[in-house]
Amino acid sequence: MKSLAQAIFLLALTNACVEKNPGSFLLLQDVVAPAPAPTCTYDSSSTTVLSYGALDMSLRQGYFMAPRLFNNATAQAPVAYGPITNIEAEQNQIYIDGFYVCYEVRDITDSRKDPTLSCKDLHYPHSGYIGAAATVAVQAKVAFPGLFLPPEIFNELSPSLHATSTILVHLQASGRTQDGRHVLSNELIFPVNLCVGCLNVLPSAICQNNVVINGSGIQCISCPAGQIPDSTSVCNLGQDIAEKCVTPTSGGSSSQPTTGQ
Repeated sequence: MKSLAQAIFLLALTNACVEKNPGSFLLLQDVVAPAPAPTCTYDSSSTTVLSYGALDMSLRQGYFMAPRLFNNATAQAPVAYGPITNIEAEQNQIYIDGFYVCYEVRDITDSRKDPTLSCKDLHYPHSGYIGAAATVAVQAKVAFPGLFLPPEIFNELSPSLHATSTILVHLQASGRTQDGRHVLSNELIFPVNLCVGCLNVLPSAICQNNVVINGSGIQCISCPAGQIPDSTSVCNLGQDIAEKCVTPTSGGSSSQPTTGQ
């Protein structure tokens, strides 16, 4: 009887929650927005998420994002065999080892152009655990911040890029369960709209006579009289949120933005 019980136990360990299709229980659902500056942390329980991103090419070349993964597999109850208790490791927690990424460039000024697909099957190493869910209705979730659109990618994409392009970032997480099975998430496609100067608030002195516009394509967005740009009001200068205009104080820029762009 012992040998039969052992066989049943090992069979249960081998076949529990087998990953049959990508994303069957490792779900990549959205991209978490950071908490407002100066905190700038990424909370996996946040209800503030992004449906797309904006990248100002006059300020930076690289987009920082925090994809959020959900583990749908529920925790297994500890198994007792004879006098030994809790001998089963939690096999449904997942170790994330990285993300497969590729980039699709679309020209928003000409929908007839075929998209350009680049960087197929790049694998960006990442590390972190996602515990098993408490119940099916209560998923375990973790946000994985990283520079998923790095500056060096723009050199490869440059023949098809310009200031009105949209880059579709294709993401798929990969990992292993505690008992060694390889798992893949579903694919998430996240659009990043490119622009030049759209998130940059420039000092009025620089914008006099449109000095910056000539030959650069940068829009001249200046602060009202008596105010200055405050780059500390955003978490990642040059993406998603524009600088704020603040009233300067004797110790520097004010912590109370009075207007935004």
